[in-house]
Amino acid sequence: MDKKQLPKRKHIRLRNYNYSQNGCYFITICVKDKRQLLGHYRSKEKLVGAGLRACPRDLIALTPLGREVEKAIDYIHTHYNDFDIENAIVMPNHVHLLITIDNIEARYTGRHGDLPLQDVIRNFKSYTTKKYWELTGEKSNVLWQSRYIDHIIRNQADFEYHWNYIEYNALKEYK
Repeated sequence: MDKKQLPKRKHIRLRNYNYSQNGCYFITICVKDKRQLLGHYRSKEKLVGAGLRACPRDLIALTPLGREVEKAIDYIHTHYNDFDIENAIVMPNHVHLLITIDNIEARYTGRHGDLPLQDVIRNFKSYTTKKYWELTGEKSNVLWQSRYIDHIIRNQADFEYHWNYIEYNALKEYK
């Protein structure tokens, strides 16, 4: 009997890196199947009609779920003492976060399964998924992809690049 061999998953985390240490991280969390559940791009006519500036963030009209995701980002910023959200944006089908960990408590060991960054992202995804279920009434739907993408910010230039990427991503994607 032939056993079907599962494909090997690509390692997306930097090996031997302690994600519990102080530092800055660029995080991207994507909606499953790239569904545009968090918002949509406003037309140029709607921007002008609403009296909005052509500011990149004004290009996206958030859905009720997108507003809940935005609130969850604010929650991270105000309730996790060791985490600062330096910049963030909710796009129609993904979220970008620039998170700084500072003065992390000694209780985090950095062992697999005990990573503070992982804990915060897991809590964020769990909370927003529950909000998604409340808004849709369907508890069987999956909101987020199972993984998220991270990049460790290495220096000031890298920080500025990713800060600007978040700030102007909506403009780049605008159709």
